[in-house]
Amino acid sequence: MSLSQLKSRLELAALVILLVVLLALWRGINRPTVDLAHFLAEAASPTTMRLGPVRLSLELADRPLELARGLAGRASLNQLSGLLFIFDTDTIPSFWMKGMLFPLDIIWLDAAGRIVDITPNVRPESYPQIFQPAQAVRYALEVNAGLTDSFNLQIGDRLTPF
Repeated sequence: MSLSQLKSRLELAALVILLVVLLALWRGINRPTVDLAHFLAEAASPTTMRLGPVRLSLELADRPLELARGLAGRASLNQLSGLLFIFDTDTIPSFWMKGMLFPLDIIWLDAAGRIVDITPNVRPESYPQIFQPAQAVRYALEVNAGLTDSFNLQIGDRLTPF
């Protein structure tokens, strides 16, 4: 094989690799994303979702009584479980620990399901103190205290269907 033939084959291989990379990038950019609100509207309770690196079984609270009661009166919550509060619009909700029997982490999420704030280790004896996110949210997730630290959940991590 001559040097010019080798050069032509290398150029062709480089072009093919470039096209494959560009196609992969284009598919990644144009991949349909799951509309979280639509998914949750159709989901049964409980549903399995992923938040950052952790897989959670979530109960859904979207009715007035569920939103008001939350986890009050329950003795405990399974280790990788939570209660996802679903609000109709972006809001700054107020949470308190009235009637709670165990501590929680409250994870505040925007409409896209991204963590925008975390209130860790909220204890039952904090009642009547009120807890709110730093900005308007569409969802609030109550999980066992310490879960956010255990899985190193961070601002920007996303809640997605599993």
